[in-house]
Amino acid sequence: MKSDDIRRGVQRGVSLRKTGSAPDIGKVDRMHRVIRKERRRHGEAKNSGDKTREKRERVRRLITTGWSIAVAVMAAGVLVAAFLFWLRPMLQREKDTTERDRLAAETRAKKASRYKSPGEDEAMEIVTHALAVRTPMEAREWIRLGSATAAEVVDYLQTLATREGTPVEKILGGCIDKNGLQLEGIEVVYGAGEFDKRRLAILTPDEHGVWKMDFAAFARSVNPSWSEFMKDGENRHSDGDVRVYFTKDRYFNGPFIDEKKWQAYGLVSQDLKDQLLVGYCKRGTPQHQAMELMLAAAGGRPALRTTLSVRHVPGAENRQLEITRVLAEDWVLADQPFDEQF
Repeated sequence: MKSDDIRRGVQRGVSLRKTGSAPDIGKVDRMHRVIRKERRRHGEAKNSGDKTREKRERVRRLITTGWSIAVAVMAAGVLVAAFLFWLRPMLQREKDTTERDRLAAETRAKKASRYKSPGEDEAMEIVTHALAVRTPMEAREWIRLGSATAAEVVDYLQTLATREGTPVEKILGGCIDKNGLQLEGIEVVYGAGEFDKRRLAILTPDEHGVWKMDFAAFARSVNPSWSEFMKDGENRHSDGDVRVYFTKDRYFNGPFIDEKKWQAYGLVSQDLKDQLLVGYCKRGTPQHQAMELMLAAAGGRPALRTTLSVRHVPGAENRQLEITRVLAEDWVLADQPFDEQF
């Protein structure tokens, strides 16, 4: 073999490129576009999967929240239904009791109206004669004595005439039937007509149908006297019977601080000037029911008359009193205390 032949063979395998030119590697397919498309499809698939998972998670949360709300609503409904089931008999019992008490009061009022009420002129004449009483015989004729003696009544009226003078006005109040009694009221005004200068003459018939003025109501009798009962210290009387005006109150303190146990009532007497007392009844007792019935039947009047048995309680303020009996729903006593009907 010739050396030229060998040289020519070697030269055929070498690229005939000029110095500095790029090597010729032949035709190469452009793969970068395919790679981009693959990457794009992969990214889209990933994003689509994330969105699907988020959607499923959102639906799952909504379902869970919905069930939680539904369970809470059902539980609340069960509790409300149970409460109403428990409360309904109590409300019905209270309604029945109030209605029964109201009907009983109406029945007593109807039974009381056995005698013809005096007209205005006759009523004024009875009061005029009663206030002019100066002898025991006159007292028995014109006045319902109650627990007082005829002599005590005469002495009181004489002293009152000296102290207050002659009434300047008499105002007919009309029928005020209470405690199963027929009652007719006349307000007697002395002096300038201040609160403590006004007295209530209440007429009521005796067993023979003769109308007379009730002395205890007119005198606003209390036992013991207010000065003795309200005296501060250990020597005061612990119990007393009083004639007062009353209304609801919100003062709870000392032994009466628990308003779930006690009901408070403001008590006022014309003979105590501006001093306000507070009386308390244990809730649910006959005394509490009696006081509430009087208020329910008052028709919105701000203050009512009542006759009470009260007592001082150790540890309480001097003006705080426990109401132990409701003797009358006005100032005229009947044979039976008012609270005994409850």
